[in-house]
Amino acid sequence: MKKQAGFVKSTLLRLYPAARMQEIQATPTDFNYEVIFVFESEDARRRWATSADHDVAWPAVSELAKKVGWRGYDIVASSG
Repeated sequence: MKKQAGFVKSTLLRLYPAARMQEIQATPTDFNYEVIFVFESEDARRRWATSADHDVAWPAVSELAKKVGWRGYDIVASSG
């Protein structure tokens, strides 16, 4: 991903254990992990999504999961 033009960073998040989720009254979700990919722009993300590298990487990542979902967000503010 680092070689992809416009790529900024990625983050892998793991959901807290069930007891902690209940303790903090977290919103239920079907997912245990979340991967956040940050690109300089939506256009840069779309270039990645249609690249040959994506065609290799995305199926490999998807095979690691029982369920895969996708959401898109604009960066509104950043501390770093």
